[in-house]
Amino acid sequence: MSRNYSSRVRSFSRPILGPDGGGISLNENLSVSLLPGRAVVVKQGARIVAFYEGWTDELLAYIRDELTRIMLDPYNAEDPNWSALAE
Repeated sequence: MSRNYSSRVRSFSRPILGPDGGGISLNENLSVSLLPGRAVVVKQGARIVAFYEGWTDELLAYIRDELTRIMLDPYNAEDPNWSALAE
C-alpha cells in the first residue's frame, strides 16, 4: 500500500530582494504573470503575493523573466540583477 506524502512536503522557498527593494520568497508553487503596460503579478493560487508596476513593458518582461528563472531553480539560481531597472 502506497502513501501519499505530498501534502506533508513543504517546498523550498528562496528569499530575495524584489525589484522594488522589498523582500519576497520564491518557490516552484508560485506563478508569474505579465500584464502588458501595467504590471507583473506573482501569485500562489488565487492569492497575490507581489505586484510590481511602474516600469516599461521591456522592464516588466525582464522582472518576470528574472523571477521565473529563480522559481525554476531556487537552490542554484544566482540572485537577480535589478541594476537594469535603474537605467
